[in-house]
Amino acid sequence: MNTQKKLTRREAAEHLAACGYPIAVATLNKYATTGGGPRFLKFGRRVLYVVADLETWAESKTRASDTPPLPPASWRDRLRTPSNNKGV
Repeated sequence: MNTQKKLTRREAAEHLAACGYPIAVATLNKYATTGGGPRFLKFGRRVLYVVADLETWAESKTRASDTPPLPPASWRDRLRTPSNNKGV
């Protein structure tokens, strides 16, 4: 049996805040439906987060202050595809 510590969504938000990654429970709710958040498990209707998954996710979202942010996806797509402006 897997004995990794699991947290409810509220506990997960509190744990991340205690680790220096403040996040609202509502944000975790949103990520659970839209994607991009930490991996979670379902036990019946209850959502559970493994502590190691939370910390791995938070660290993956952290970047150094001297690292430039990526442009939005729409800009990256435009940079990769040739221009459709023929003679305009």
